[in-house]
Amino acid sequence: MFFLLKTPSGAERYMKIFSWIYTIWCAFWFIVVFLLLFPVVFVCLQKEQWKPVAHYCNRIWGRIFFFMIGQPVNVTYETELDPKRAYVFCANHFSYLDIAMMGVVIKNYFAFMGKSSVKKVPLFGYMFTKLHIQVDRTIKNSRINTQLKGRFEMISNDPKIIADTAHNESGIRLLMDQIRSELIGELWIILGMVADKDLDLVLQILPQDAHYIFCESNNPRSLKAL
Repeated sequence: MFFLLKTPSGAERYMKIFSWIYTIWCAFWFIVVFLLLFPVVFVCLQKEQWKPVAHYCNRIWGRIFFFMIGQPVNVTYETELDPKRAYVFCANHFSYLDIAMMGVVIKNYFAFMGKSSVKKVPLFGYMFTKLHIQVDRTIKNSRINTQLKGRFEMISNDPKIIADTAHNESGIRLLMDQIRSELIGELWIILGMVADKDLDLVLQILPQDAHYIFCESNNPRSLKAL
C-alpha cells in the first residue's frame, strides 16, 4: 500500500498565513467599531423614540467595517421603498456578514428576526434584544412574536397538520422533539429543501417509520423531488 503525501508549496503557505491575518484584521474592526459606537447605542436604547438613532449607528458601524476591510459596498436599487410601508427583507443567509451588510443596504428602519441565543453574546446581545425580534424554537408560540407563518404553525387540528420552516440540524431536531411529544397515530412528512442543504444529515434526523412525500418549489435553488 502506498501513500502520496502532498507538501504545501511556498505560495500556499503564504496564502494561508495571509488568510489568517486578514481574518484577524476583519474581526478587529468588527469588534472595535462596535465598541466605539456602543455607548451611543446604549443610551439610545433606553427610550423607544430614540431607537431609530441606535439603528442608524448600526448603519455607520457597517459602513466603517466594510471600508476598513477593503470591501466597498455598491448598491443598485431597482425600486424606491416607501418608508411608511412594511416590508420583509430576506438575506441570502450565506454568512454572518449578512448582518452588517443588511444594515448598510437597507435604508428603512427594520428589525432582524434571529435566534434568541444571540442575546447571550456580551453587549451585542443586549443591543439585539432591544432592537430586534427573538425567536426561540423550543417555545411553540414563538412565531407570534415574529409575525411570520411557518413556525410550528397549526394549519389544521383534525387532522392535525403542522407547518414549520426548520432548515438546519438544530432546528429540525427541535421540531422532531416537538412532534414526538404530540404525535398520536401515523406521521406523514411533506418535505421540500433547497439544494445547498445537507440532505443526508437531514434524513438521518428524520424518523424512519414515518410516511414521506417529497416536493419541490419553482425556486431555482430548490432540490429536485425526483
